[in-house]
Amino acid sequence: ISYHSVGSSAGKRWIVDGSRRCDGARPCVTLDWAASDSLLTESDYAAYPDLRMFPTMAGAVVPIFNLPGFREGEDLLLTPALVSKVFRGAVTHWDDPEIVSINPHLALPSARIVLCVRADGSGTTEIFKKALSAFEPEFAERVGASSNAKWGP
Repeated sequence: ISYHSVGSSAGKRWIVDGSRRCDGARPCVTLDWAASDSLLTESDYAAYPDLRMFPTMAGAVVPIFNLPGFREGEDLLLTPALVSKVFRGAVTHWDDPEIVSINPHLALPSARIVLCVRADGSGTTEIFKKALSAFEPEFAERVGASSNAKWGP
């Protein structure tokens, strides 16, 4: 068994392209299975009737942060809609009034929020973007819920 961590988009593409995979970067492999955090679409099932997806596990996507001076045991509160605004680029600084208003117990710096996100087509990205789209309609409109690497401005 050989495992290639290529992201959901590539994994889905590989499984539908055929069982023999030669991409030039790795030795040729026979592909028998693939895994994805994102679901297959109805058009995937229609185009590839032998393709099946079986739930094997559930995972969670949790944003983390690194804020210098933040002490262990302190809580940073962010609403789901506020997280959506951060990831679409509408809230860009730690001392944004919306963050400060729900964290009066913290002395938040006037520092830019720097996002680190995946740069490939990812099922994890897709399920996170679907959640952010559900939390805030403007995220759904401006960014969307796809697996592509497009984020805020």
